[in-house]
Formats: sequence, structure tokens, C-alpha cells
Amino acid sequence: MRFYWNGTSPFVRKVSVVLIELGLWDAVERVQTNPRDQASGFWDRNPLAKVPAFELDDGQVLFDSPVICAWLDETHGGGRLSGTGERRWRIQTLSALADGAIEGGLLARQETMRPEGEQSPAWIDKQLAIAQRGLDRLDASVAELAGEPNLAAIGAACGIAWLGFRHSRIDWLQGRPRLAEWYAGFAERPSMTGTLPG
Repeated sequence: MRFYWNGTSPFVRKVSVVLIELGLWDAVERVQTNPRDQASGFWDRNPLAKVPAFELDDGQVLFDSPVICAWLDETHGGGRLSGTGERRWRIQTLSALADGAIEGGLLARQETMRPEGEQSPAWIDKQLAIAQRGLDRLDASVAELAGEPNLAAIGAACGIAWLGFRHSRIDWLQGRPRLAEWYAGFAERPSMTGTLPG
């Protein structure tokens, strides 16, 4: 199995954390990838030109992170990160919420990378507000993140870390004491300390 990745993507980090939590980190070949480099041949594996992507032994390529994480958990984790029954749908919903908060932060960051005269402050504010609302809902749902790791908890933790890394002028956990307390504990897991962005 091959894991196409780079070191700063929060979605790559989600997959990395899942691999470590399932004891698979050393079982995959990790391929450092610049998804913007057409000459690398990566676009043939993922035409969306995004990491992460995950190549199975039969050559099939999975993307993006929700699919990869679910596949890893089902095939190698017995579904323990996904939950069962109604809980499974809550975990998927909270995972999508965490991903949406990350996307808001990503879109805001991309806008700030445009030439200053072409940036839209209103667009940046809108996307950061989406991320803030996502964290508000995660704060209200923190009981569902607690306990044994699940895919929602992994996504939320990776999202909080990335937002703090890329939008460091904002205190993302201010006014969210339950989420802050939960995150402080989860961030100490070896799967998190071993996958710090940089």
C-alpha cells in the first residue's frame, strides 16, 4: 500500500493519525508528494491533484481522506473508529463538520495568498466564520468526541491543530472550554504528537 502525502495538510494528518491508531504506520509506503507537479505522475493516480491519496496493492487508488479513513478502519480496524448503528451516522456527521471547519480555514488561507489588491476581506471573514461555527458545534458535541478515539475525534483534533497552525492570530479555543479541555488531552496521544505539521 502506498500513502501519497505531504507534511502540512490537515487531511493527510487525519489519515496519518488513523494509520498510527490502527498500528499500520510501518505497513505502508509513504510517498512525499507535491500534488501541483504534473510531471510527477500523481495526477494519473488522483485527477483532482490533491493529497491524501492511498494506493492499494491491486493498484486501486482511494481519495480523499474520509474514504481512506473509512476503508482503513473497516478493513484493518474492524470498524472500531467508525462506530455502529446510529452512532456511526453521528460520527460521520461530526467528521464532516470537522472537515467543513478545516475547509473554511483553507479557503480563507488561499484567499490571503492572493495579491493584496485581489483579496476579498468579506470572503475571508465568511470562511473563518464557517470554521468558528464548526468549532462551536464541536464544543457542544464534545461528549461524542470523548472516550476511545473515533474518526470524528481524529478529524476534530487535526482541524483544531491546523487552524491554530495556519491562523495563529485567532485563539480557536477561546470561549470553548469543553472543547479546549478535550483537545488538550487528545493532543497528547502518540498518534498526534508523532504527526505534528511542519
